[in-house]
Formats: sequence, structure tokens, C-alpha cells
Amino acid sequence: MDDLEQLFPELQPVLTAKNPPAASTPSTAQPLRLSGSFREQSAFRLNAPRQMTQLRSVAYLAGTGAWSDNFSYKASGWLWYDAVYDLTRHYPQAVEDDQKIDGQIRDTYIDYSHENWDVRVGKQQIVWGEAVGSFYADVVNARDLRELVLQDFDLIRIPEWGTDLEYTFQNFHAEGIWLPFPEMDKIARPGAEFAPPIPVPAGFQTQFGSAETPTRSLENSEVGGRLSLRVSGWDLAAFHLRTWDKSPIYRTTIDPFQGLITLTETHPRLTQDGFTFAKAINDVVYKGEFVYSSKKFFQSTDPTVPDGLVAKDEMDYLLGADYNFAKWRTAYQLGQQVIRDYQNDLFQLKRVSTTAAFFIRRELLNDRLEPEITLVKSVDSWDVMARPRVGYKLGSNWRLITGMDLLGGPVDGTFGQFRGHSRYYAEVRFDF
Repeated sequence: MDDLEQLFPELQPVLTAKNPPAASTPSTAQPLRLSGSFREQSAFRLNAPRQMTQLRSVAYLAGTGAWSDNFSYKASGWLWYDAVYDLTRHYPQAVEDDQKIDGQIRDTYIDYSHENWDVRVGKQQIVWGEAVGSFYADVVNARDLRELVLQDFDLIRIPEWGTDLEYTFQNFHAEGIWLPFPEMDKIARPGAEFAPPIPVPAGFQTQFGSAETPTRSLENSEVGGRLSLRVSGWDLAAFHLRTWDKSPIYRTTIDPFQGLITLTETHPRLTQDGFTFAKAINDVVYKGEFVYSSKKFFQSTDPTVPDGLVAKDEMDYLLGADYNFAKWRTAYQLGQQVIRDYQNDLFQLKRVSTTAAFFIRRELLNDRLEPEITLVKSVDSWDVMARPRVGYKLGSNWRLITGMDLLGGPVDGTFGQFRGHSRYYAEVRFDF
């Protein structure tokens, strides 16, 4: 069961409607069905200064239905209000404007199926990879990283408007995607709890120029395709994606006379190629993901580098295994990031970075109690993220969740840069 099904279990029949089991009966027209949830979320920073960092109310609503055997639809969205910005004055105004109130149209699309063909048109998530605690082959959708990677991935992904066309014949599957309105990653504003560091030489003041994002035009569309084949129990897939670097890269302009640096957010074009594989052997699913990014731009700390940007090719890959037994679910993963033609002035990056990840969950008390832990750690240093949590189901509608997000390591590490922002959190959720 994926993350969205865990969050909104009542939507599971809809999520599987596009590819129903072979033994299921044909779908028929279905009236509009409303479902959703209400959640109260709170978080408290464990490090000094200890303080409330989140007091958020979230409402999610989805409508699903079908007009015929061939046509079905879904519309969904959420709205949140975070009272921590009214009750405290811990954060700058720009952070409050960005995170106090937010509303999003989520998965909203029309599905059409006929014989071997399936097409989905609308705002959607397109998932080509699945990893623990990080993104590898999951490269299509932009991400909401204002809380780092501390939300479930189905909430981190930003659904994008587009068309997903699929063709299936026996063990062969082909998919083509077109996204005419590119979305970029959302990152926390300076001064927020999980605002990423920005490379600024000592002794300089900083100002931000107007962000440069791709305009909505045909030539700026994102396009890609994936071919999949099942051979002797192996699920093999290869993909190609012409996209934009969804993470912000800052072009720098230095005025040495005024001691001023201007940072302009930009998103260069990016080509990504990759493949994935998976095979079940006895009770273990072995899997792997590989992504090659051509001429990806990185931030340079060398003030003599034009625009402060350097283009390099990057390889990201992982090897993993999932092992489920009784009511235990476990996952093991080893991944690497390799930057070709590496140079020492790349901001907070190494030539090779190796990360190990582990996940375990156990269901207890007739599946009402679900303790779990996610651990992601750098093999090269003590950079680490540990996420123990416990979920408890109160009947069929209510659920309580409590846990900690523990971050540690060197100040230039992926998680260590936020080592002063470990937190305890709790959530009460009502599903309907």
C-alpha cells in the first residue's frame, strides 16, 4: 500500500481503478462520491531555542466517479492554516506569507480506458521510482520541500497539469507524458525552519533578483517517455525526460565596490535518462534505480566563475531490497550520487556521496497500532535522519500519530545543516 493509500485509505479503490486486477468485473457508471480528511498537526523543536514550530489545520476533499465503463474522473484539493504564525513571532514576514495559509489543487484529472490504451488528462502525479527517504528515479513531478523530506512523498510531490498516455500489450508497456505547464520545487524562505543555506562569500551583503522561471509556452513543455518489459520475472523499464531543473539554482552577480551580491533564482533546461528494475525472489523484492542528468548546473563558491554556475553530468543510483513477512514490512537501500569532472568549489557537494537507508514497520493489536522507523544515513559521515513514529487507529475514522524527526551531522550535510531543528510532532486525523 503506498503513502497516499495510508493517508486516505478510503481512496484505495479509486487509486487502483486505472489498472484493476484481471479478475475484477468491468466498471460501470458511478455517481459522484465525496471523501476526505481533517487533520490537526503540531510540532515542537527539540533544540534550543525550544518552541512550537507548527500548529496546522488541514482540510482535504476529493470527489471521484465514473461516467461510463471507459470514462472516470477525480478532483481533489487541500487547504491549510498554521496558527503558529499568529501565536508567535518566531519567523520573518516572508515566511509567514508563504506558510501560514496555503491551498492547492491536488490530483484532478479525467481517465479514459479502451482495450490496451489508457490516457489521463489533468493535474496528476507520475511516479517512475520509489525510494526510502529520497528521490532517485522519481523525477517527473516538482516537490514541496518546505519541510525538507519530512512529509509522505505523495504529499511532497506537486501534481502537474499534463497528459499521460499508456499502451499495454501482454508483458510490454509504453508510456508518453506531456506537461505543458512546468512546476518548480517549493523551498522554504530564508528564516524558515528548513530554509536551505545559500552560498554567499564572507563580507558581502545579499539581495535577491526577480526569479526566472519557465513561462507557460509550447516550447517550454516537459516531455518524456518510458518503456517497460516483464521478462522471466524481471520488471525492467527505461525512460527519457526533457525537463527543467526544478530545484532553484542561483545566478550570482557581484558588485565588489558596494560589497553586494545579487542572487537570481533560475531553472536551466535538463535532460534525464534512466532505468529501473525489480524482481521478486521468494519473499524478497530486489530493485534498483539509475538516473543520468546531462549538463546539470551546480552552485560554485569561486567568485571568478561566471554567474557562479558550473555545468556537470551527474549520476544517481540505488540498490535496494524489500522484505515483508508476517506483519513486518522492511526495506533496505544503498544509493550514490556521482558528479563527473568534479571540482572542489561546488557548494556543499562531494565527488561521490553514498547513503544507506532502512525502514521497518510492524502492525500490532489487530492492526490498530503501527510503530515504524525510517533511518537515512550518509556512509561517508555522521549525516543522519532518524524518524521513529507510532500510529494508532481509533475505530474506522480516527487516527493518532506521534513521532520525532531527528536530524544530525556536519553543518554542510544534507541533514546536518538542520541539526538544530529536530522536532517532536503529533497529529490527529479524521477520515470520512
